[in-house]
Amino acid sequence: MSGTCCLICTFLLGGFSISHAQNPGVFNEPDSLYAIKQYDEALLAFERIHYFNDENFLKIEALSKKAECLKQLKRFNDAERCLNRIDLTELPDSVSFKIRYQAALNAYLGSHFPDAESYLTQLFFYTTDSNLTNKALPLFALVLNELQKWNEAKEKLIQYKSNDSLTTALTALYNPKNIPKLKNLEKATLLSTLIPGSGQMYAGYFWEGLGNATLQVVCLGFTGVAIWQKYYVSSLFVGYSTFFRFYQGGVVRTEYLVNKKNYELTRKYNDTLKTEILKVM
Repeated sequence: MSGTCCLICTFLLGGFSISHAQNPGVFNEPDSLYAIKQYDEALLAFERIHYFNDENFLKIEALSKKAECLKQLKRFNDAERCLNRIDLTELPDSVSFKIRYQAALNAYLGSHFPDAESYLTQLFFYTTDSNLTNKALPLFALVLNELQKWNEAKEKLIQYKSNDSLTTALTALYNPKNIPKLKNLEKATLLSTLIPGSGQMYAGYFWEGLGNATLQVVCLGFTGVAIWQKYYVSSLFVGYSTFFRFYQGGVVRTEYLVNKKNYELTRKYNDTLKTEILKVM
């Protein structure tokens, strides 16, 4: 994951510092700390600059660079929250674009994909310069892939670089035959409710489903034998209660297995897409 993050930052981030402050010398010390990878010390220094200065661009620059330190420390959620402290009102397009892009990138790296989509949607809504928004299209595609919106992701990539060879490659990559066939959670739960073990089998875990069904049959058999032998209390508290636990556990387990299988399928496909998207960039 760390190698992928580095590639994303390298290709998608570029030189996204703001550098509009009228007194850049104030950043000499924290910039030096950042350059030698002392990120913890640097982010504290950037926070001091933000706190003790009144100039708006100094404050924005300080928070942006603090967020960069947090990203380098892989504290993506903290970096996202740091960027959200910036008031984007009346900022130039170029500056607000960079901040929203950074917020989306950190949300993506932190696996907050709906938030990342929201940031990018706002970015495209508020930024009028298409030369700027075009730079965000690959990131938008990566986010949409994670949200299983693969057709929309393909359109973003075609919009990013429109040529016949790329369109052909993307059409093949996003071919419906390649898109994973995800398991339906409601169907799996219904199957597990009606026929014990069938939900796990549907999720792709045949032997686990068979084992669960066998245990429940054994418990019901024990209950029946106990009733026949007139051990009514034992049939209730040992046989039936054990069966009911396995039955409920099977339904809950089915939900977990469906989510696990769907994650594995989408992760494998999206990792392939990510590799190809980085090549396109």
